[in-house]
Amino acid sequence: MDLAFLLFQKVLVMLAFLIIGCVCYKIKFITDEGNKSVTNLVMYIFTPAMILVSFQQEFSMKLLKGLGVTMALSCVGYLLIIIVTYLLIRKKGFSGKVNPDCEIHRFAAIYSNCGFMGIPLASELFGPEGVFYI
Repeated sequence: MDLAFLLFQKVLVMLAFLIIGCVCYKIKFITDEGNKSVTNLVMYIFTPAMILVSFQQEFSMKLLKGLGVTMALSCVGYLLIIIVTYLLIRKKGFSGKVNPDCEIHRFAAIYSNCGFMGIPLASELFGPEGVFYI
C-alpha cells in the first residue's frame, strides 16, 4: 500500500477521534475535568511509555547512524525555520505598525507541538523504530 495513502488513512482516523471528542464535549458527555484527565494520561503516561518502548531495541550501528542523521537533519531544519521566521515575522508589519506579539509568533512557528500527533502517526506507520527516530 502506498505510504501517502496509509498516512492519509491514519490522519482521517485521528480526525474522526477529534470530531467524536468535540461532539462528546459539546453534549457534556466529557466534562472539563474529564478532558484534563484524558490529556494528562496521554501527555504524562502514554506518550512517554511509547518513547520508552521505542528505545527497547537491540543496539545496532544502523540505529545509531540513523539517530545521528536524524539529529543533524533536525538541527539543519531548526536553523532554516529560525531564519525563515525571522524573515517573515517582523517586529514591524508591512503597514509599519509594531507587532507586540512578534516573539510569540516566532516561537510558535519554530517550536510546534508535532509530538502530540507525530508520535502516534510514526508508531502506526513505522512501528517502534519510527518513534525512536521522531
